[in-house]
Amino acid sequence: QLHESSDPEHSRLDPLGLVSLTAGLFCLILGLIEGNQHGWTSGLIVSLLVAGVVVLALFIASQARDRATMIDLSLFKRPAFVGAQTTAFAISASMFAMFLYLTLYLQNILGLSPLETGVRFLPLSLVSFFAAPLAGRLSHTVPVRALISIGLALNAIAMWTMSRVSTGSHWTVLLPGFIIGGIGIGFVNAPLATTAVSTVRVERAGMASGINNTFRQIGIATG
Repeated sequence: QLHESSDPEHSRLDPLGLVSLTAGLFCLILGLIEGNQHGWTSGLIVSLLVAGVVVLALFIASQARDRATMIDLSLFKRPAFVGAQTTAFAISASMFAMFLYLTLYLQNILGLSPLETGVRFLPLSLVSFFAAPLAGRLSHTVPVRALISIGLALNAIAMWTMSRVSTGSHWTVLLPGFIIGGIGIGFVNAPLATTAVSTVRVERAGMASGINNTFRQIGIATG
């Protein structure tokens, strides 16, 4: 049964937080994306990265006010909550960020069609689909930190196995990484979603979920 999780104390808009977070992330991500093309020491990239850091610092400062803000900074005093955000960033910046390049590799290097590429990704998706509910059941008997640690370790192993690709490889060289990575993703995502919201009060569940999703997206863009 799902219960209402709205927070009357944080139901108003935070214009300063909204603008500063959006502008800061925009400058930071744009600088990271365009760094290779323009050069990491170019004036444009350095300006974007510095601006991103400064504006994000302004955002954090704005969230320390007593008024209603986008996020409650006190949440980051909880180790479990910080661990959930770190995990979301880590798996997104590694395995999830690789999906783009794996797709380009399968299509542009190996010459597969979009449909054929999607079929090659099926082992990862199917394994993850079955691993996630298994991790959910194990979370009642196995510590969540253990499940997440195992999942991240499996993702690291999967990326190592996939690093052996070359222009002359057959797509099956990716298959062990897809299977191991699928298990790792399933073992991370299920307990991570629970941890991200279970470490806060019910009325802050929406805020906690939003923060976790933001760290996921920043991780993918950064990776």
